[in-house]
Amino acid sequence: MNPFRYILLLLSISIWLHADNAKEIEFSVYGQYPVRGVEYNPISEAELANGAKPQPPVEIRTHTLSRMGPYTFKGGNRLRFTDTSSGELVATVSVTEASDRWLLIFVRNPSYKIAPENQLKYLVYPIDDSSKNLPCNQLVFINISGKELEGSLEAKRVK
Repeated sequence: MNPFRYILLLLSISIWLHADNAKEIEFSVYGQYPVRGVEYNPISEAELANGAKPQPPVEIRTHTLSRMGPYTFKGGNRLRFTDTSSGELVATVSVTEASDRWLLIFVRNPSYKIAPENQLKYLVYPIDDSSKNLPCNQLVFINISGKELEGSLEAKRVK
């Protein structure tokens, strides 16, 4: 076998191994206000460059009373969200390698009204949604109101 064939074989195996090892994350979304007309590409640019099959963009929708999803993303830790009509970038978020399950909370960016040419429309807060981070029989409060909250849980005061 000539050296060119060895190189071609090694490149083919390398691409095949990389495609199988690409990290896939699952996420759900929640919005402080309903988010509509926003989509993301479920395959990263790097994975597409490595030969992954292109997928059509996936539209996300948020609801103010519950999380929506699940959605999946393959090939990286940075998600980009765009407007379905214009293709304009409206939000980005980076997640860590520590988890493969996330809750992404979309909040209107207050700076967007002041300078829309320099700001993204939404801020996205990633919350590790894995069972390791949120074990059974645990309760987690996420306060995005900007106000200090307090209340009672059974006989215990919580703040």
